[in-house]
Amino acid sequence: MNRPLPEECLRTLEAIQADPLDLNGEAEAHLRACPTCREARVQWLAMEDADLPLTPAGYFDALPDRVLRKLPGRPVRQLRTQPLLWAAAAALMVATGLGGYWAGRATPQTPTVTASIPETEVLETLPEAPFQDSEDPLNQLGDLSPEESKAVLKKLAASQAPNGSQP
Repeated sequence: MNRPLPEECLRTLEAIQADPLDLNGEAEAHLRACPTCREARVQWLAMEDADLPLTPAGYFDALPDRVLRKLPGRPVRQLRTQPLLWAAAAALMVATGLGGYWAGRATPQTPTVTASIPETEVLETLPEAPFQDSEDPLNQLGDLSPEESKAVLKKLAASQAPNGSQP
């Protein structure tokens, strides 16, 4: 059940409520002896809305440098290049390129042989219109002589006339 708190605990709790960080001597002495009051002080401190401390200006800007200073250093290998070595390498590349170029020009070029078909055979093998049917009746009509074309037209007119009568 609920027992009333002792007088010393009540005075310590009042001091904690007043200022949990700055306690008088009597309250500090009681906190050393009473675990319940110590727990109450910790809970009271946890409930306070304390402002977060501000970081100094430039703290996060200088953070990578500070971290790198704490890491062990690694020796930097410097590539020692001699200018004479670079010049020799460039001259070798130029000599190789020019040698290959002149070797290609010195080799006699064999003439290229192209196959040729006589023009008459080409015309015979190629159709007049590549995508048209060569058996088109209109094309055949153009190949006929004028007398033959008149005879074909008469036959056509006779076949289209009703009941076989001539127009």
